[in-house]
Amino acid sequence: MGVLVSNHDFTHGELAPTLYAQSALRLYNKCAAKLENFLILPGGAARTRFGTITQFNLSALPVGATHFQLFSWDTGLHKYLVIIGDVGGIKVLEVSTGTVTSITSPFPASAVEKREIKSGQSGSDIIFVHASTQPKTLTSNSTTGVVTGGDFVFKNPPNMSFDDNYDNTVFNLGSTSVTPGNVSDGGCPGLTITTMGNFGGFDASFVGGTFSALGTSTGQTIGQGRIVALHSSTHVQIRISAAFGQANNIGSAGVDLRASAYNSTYGWPACVAFYEDRMVFAGGSADQVRETVFFSRLNAYRDYDPGTGEATDGFGSLLGSNKSDNILNLVSGRSFQVYTQTAEYATPIVAYQRLSPGTVNLRLQTSKGSTITTPIVLDDSTAYVRRGGRAIMGFTGGVASYSYSSSDVSTISSHLIQNPVDMAAFLADEAYDANLAMVINEDGSMIFQQTLQEEAVSAWTSGSTYGDDKWLNVSVLDNEVYFITERDGQPSLEQLDWTVSMDCAQSVTLAAGIQIVQLSGPYYNSREVSIVTGVGADIQHPSGSYIGTVTSNATGQVTFEAPQAGEYYFGFKFDRNLTTLPAHVLTPNGDTLYLKKRISKVFIQYYDAYPFRVNGMEVPLYHEVTLNQPNPPKSGIYATTVNKTGWDRTADVEISMDYPLPLTILGITARVSI
Repeated sequence: MGVLVSNHDFTHGELAPTLYAQSALRLYNKCAAKLENFLILPGGAARTRFGTITQFNLSALPVGATHFQLFSWDTGLHKYLVIIGDVGGIKVLEVSTGTVTSITSPFPASAVEKREIKSGQSGSDIIFVHASTQPKTLTSNSTTGVVTGGDFVFKNPPNMSFDDNYDNTVFNLGSTSVTPGNVSDGGCPGLTITTMGNFGGFDASFVGGTFSALGTSTGQTIGQGRIVALHSSTHVQIRISAAFGQANNIGSAGVDLRASAYNSTYGWPACVAFYEDRMVFAGGSADQVRETVFFSRLNAYRDYDPGTGEATDGFGSLLGSNKSDNILNLVSGRSFQVYTQTAEYATPIVAYQRLSPGTVNLRLQTSKGSTITTPIVLDDSTAYVRRGGRAIMGFTGGVASYSYSSSDVSTISSHLIQNPVDMAAFLADEAYDANLAMVINEDGSMIFQQTLQEEAVSAWTSGSTYGDDKWLNVSVLDNEVYFITERDGQPSLEQLDWTVSMDCAQSVTLAAGIQIVQLSGPYYNSREVSIVTGVGADIQHPSGSYIGTVTSNATGQVTFEAPQAGEYYFGFKFDRNLTTLPAHVLTPNGDTLYLKKRISKVFIQYYDAYPFRVNGMEVPLYHEVTLNQPNPPKSGIYATTVNKTGWDRTADVEISMDYPLPLTILGITARVSI
């Protein structure tokens, strides 16, 4: 009779090959050796992943670019994709109208190639930053949706002391009094150096910086002003905000002279975010700012004036680690989070306390380190790529504490993590109740994590696309997901679609008879194209009829005979492979994992399925082509003898599919002889 071995669910996804010997693990029979292009439903079933469609004008992609960064921008009134190329500038696509706006890119090609450009958005503005370049602002007109671009300009920039060696330097002020608000910059008093001493003198980087010295005996203890104009290395103009105690012969003792933290001399911010009504800049190329975070004044995003330290004033915070570090990413989560090469920092999780100059406290939480890849928020946790690129970490705040912990959420599927370069979290999934993380590896493969805390689902699965094509970028915009792919060496902009089981699909309405269809896009030229019709609109129960596969000509034309008038989809099919782990049985005498065994019969419970194969043999599901309407898939249990003779130590079941149609596997039981 043999022994029955079952996989009733796949809630823990693909198991890393290094764990195949761990058959005693509680989750062993809730995993598989391979789940290529499957996603895991809340109950543990394996469903064919989504397909993609491409209906976009190719002008939405920067011309000539081979590397991209893809950003989503939702103003509430208009939705855009922002695509920055290593060449070809910036393209802004308004997704509802298809309107494309071209904007000159200030960013170097290497920044795009290394995916170093970061963004932050608030209302009708989105800000892009890179340490080499002045921040770029894109603004959407709330009425027309027209997008314009320009340099981000500070009202009062954050400041930093880059040269504090003022020994023997003597300063003179043109006035000690607070400058009236109606005085122009040109009318502000002068600040001159009468004795240079060890100081190198003023330069353009000091415009926007501050000068502080002793104040009056009856007023402010510190006099302060902001430098508004440069005339020479010894002469600037200053707008005084707190009165000084003296005007002449101000010695170096007690002097604090600061330059603008970000400028063309010292570089620009590496990261940007918005948090609790403040704009936040952080990091940069200069040593003095690589570990510093600057918060704007409350509701004044261009103003970083520290003022007198009131709750609404701007402020800065130095991470203060014991080693040289670089800020790589900022995340606005349950509290404010900072990710560096070597550690993770956060402000305490305190619901009743807003950040202010008196409350800011960026504390070291964990010391795992991360990469430049932008983190995502998933299941009340922030997922980031651990330094080295071989693990996805979950940064989670404690329920009963003010601190965070980092844990490896990809441990049992570590073989899938191959230096991720882009990630996105899809939380508005209408196809089934689960959260979906999409992670693109450096080699162009895509992997998926499906999570549903209530059902203990945390499953990693692998993804591929047609042939040697690659996934390059992914971004979520409201309830839609967009990808940039490389197909036959050409870039393609595509959108997630649950109703098709092909990639890069285009729909065309045709009459019956011989048809010559011109496909849009150079990536179809001289390639095998699959044809499906009768695609239904029900994303939870997709359907369709497979017509066949043809090879397009050198210009992307497809010739075939349409059986009947209707809508036809043309696209690239992708492989499906579900392979069970090596079968084993726990007996009173021990585990049979390493014993030779044979699978004599397999029982497959399938759902919303079309013909598939079990160890190479096709399951003969009834499949009739009916045009102009969805062809319902089949559900049931299929029992078959396995076309696999002899005995081996790694007996398994492999399910595959030849057709670009839906398939869901609920469970597998194998009869194993030992």
